Amino acid sequence: MGAISPDWAGEGSYVLDYEVIASEICIALNDARVKPGELVRQSSHADVIKRVREQLADIFEKSDQSIYVYLDDINKVCNERFASLLGYATPSEWAAVRQNFPEAFVSPKDRQRLVSAYQDAVDKLVGSAISISWKKKGGREVSTTTILVPITFEGHRMALHFISPS
Repeated sequence: MGAISPDWAGEGSYVLDYEVIASEICIALNDARVKPGELVRQSSHADVIKRVREQLADIFEKSDQSIYVYLDDINKVCNERFASLLGYATPSEWAAVRQNFPEAFVSPKDRQRLVSAYQDAVDKLVGSAISISWKKKGGREVSTTTILVPITFEGHRMALHFISPS
């Protein structure tokens, strides 16, 4: 799709752009159909999470709640309040943890509850408010109310989380 198309050069003709084939992967973002001749670059998850953070900067910086967005175990972002709540010096230090998310950050008794709520958010676009105990960096736990809000950004479904200590 995109790099090879009969629509670009007229009926029966095909145009091959080897540079495009070698350097870009074409995808449809936001489930929209790519029009003939239109190239859309596939965003890496790291780029997507960076742009989500930029888009939500006002919320991340001004909310009184702890906030994070989770795309996958490697690509996640939080505000200063959430990093501090879990005992991390900075959001970057928290985001650098590359372990399985529930095992790294969630009390064993609450892991399935968070995973189920996240799956409902991304699969069914259903928000929820749940009680979760988070694991702090030092091993202690903090009880919270966690609100999950499904969001779609550039065709990627993820959840925006608002956390308040209980």
